[in-house]
Amino acid sequence: MKVVSPVEVRIAVDDSLQGFPDLDYLQWLTGDAYRLVESDRPDYVFFGPLPRPRRWPWLGPLSPRTGPRRGNFVQIFWTGENVRPDFERYDWLFTFDYDDLVRHPRHCRRPIWQREMTPGAEGEEDARRPRFEKTKFCNFIYNNPRAVREEFFERLCRYKHVDSPGARKNNMAPIGNHRTPRASRWSPNWIAEKQRALEPYRFTIAFENSSYPGYVTEKMIQPLMADSIPIYWGNPLIARDFNPKCFINAHDFGSLDEVVAKVAEIDSDPDAYAAMQAAPFYEQNGAGVVRHMGAVRRRFQLIFSVGLSCRAER
Repeated sequence: MKVVSPVEVRIAVDDSLQGFPDLDYLQWLTGDAYRLVESDRPDYVFFGPLPRPRRWPWLGPLSPRTGPRRGNFVQIFWTGENVRPDFERYDWLFTFDYDDLVRHPRHCRRPIWQREMTPGAEGEEDARRPRFEKTKFCNFIYNNPRAVREEFFERLCRYKHVDSPGARKNNMAPIGNHRTPRASRWSPNWIAEKQRALEPYRFTIAFENSSYPGYVTEKMIQPLMADSIPIYWGNPLIARDFNPKCFINAHDFGSLDEVVAKVAEIDSDPDAYAAMQAAPFYEQNGAGVVRHMGAVRRRFQLIFSVGLSCRAER
C-alpha cells in the first residue's frame, strides 16, 4: 500500500494576532493531509483584528486594523476576540459566529472554546477530568472590569462568601506564588495555576467580557475541566454548543437575583448538584464537537486546494 506524504503548506501569522494561533493548534485543526510550515515567504497568512503590545497587553485598547497588509498570499482572518471583521477585506474568515447567522460563503465557524478541549473530546464520549474534592463554595477570577459580572459577584456574596483572587473585587491572596493579581495573571504558568485553583470550588462565576451569539471562551471550559459548575453569562445561544444540564445559564433567567436563587437551590440540593456535575459537557454528548471539527477541516482542505485562485475570483 502506497503511503501518501502530507502536502507542505507555507504559512505565517501576522503581528495582529500576537503569535496566535500557534502552529501545533493549526496543525491539529487541519489534520494529517497537510504539513504546516512557518515561513517568511508564506502562501497563507493569518490575520487578526487586535494589534496590542505583547509585553503589556492591558495597555492598548481593542482597535481593529483598517485592513490587512497586501502581498501574493491568501489572507485568512482569525479571531479570538469579540470583534466583527470586514468580510470583504479577506479571502477566508474563521470566527466564532454561527454560520447560519452569518451566511457568507467564505466564512467558517471556529469556536474559541475549541482550543481548550482536552484530548479525546472530539468524539462522542464526553472527556472528563478526575473528580476533585469540593471544599469551597465559589470563585470569581477576573482582572478586567465588567459591570454585569461584578454586580453578580456582589449579589452572590449576599448569599455566601465568594473567593476573588484576581484584581477585580480582590479579597484574598493571588493565585500561585505571586505578589499581585496582575503578576499572577501574566505568569507563564497562569493557565495551569488557574486550573488547579478552580478544582476545590463547587461553582465558578464564568461571565464573559461581553455578550454576543457564539462568543464563548475558556471561561466556560476551564471550570468544567475542574468539575466546578459554571455560572455562565455571555453567549445567549450557548446551549447550541454545551449541554444545558451541566451549567447554570444566566440567560435563562429574568434577573441576576433569579440566577443567585438558582445557585442557592443547586448548592443546597446534593442530588441536583451531583446530577449537574455528572452531565456531559457538550450538546448531544459531543456530536456538535464532531461537526465543528469536520467543518473546519473541510474548510482548510478547500482553502489549501484552491490556493491563490480564490483571490482572482473575487
